[in-house]
Amino acid sequence: MIDAGALGAAIAATDGETIAVRREQLEAMQRELMLGNAARNELAALEWAGLRPGKRADRRETR
Repeated sequence: MIDAGALGAAIAATDGETIAVRREQLEAMQRELMLGNAARNELAALEWAGLRPGKRADRRETR
């Protein structure tokens, strides 16, 4: 898991516009972003279908 606080501190402590990052760090960030996006998409689909309480739960038909 990426420590967002540590990442922010490292960015703030770096002078200039270019920050050197190791390839494996970028790959780890990419994986976490992809997992987060996939999870958000799945939750949105469940909410839309009325299977998870949320903003769209009111769209369920009650019979």
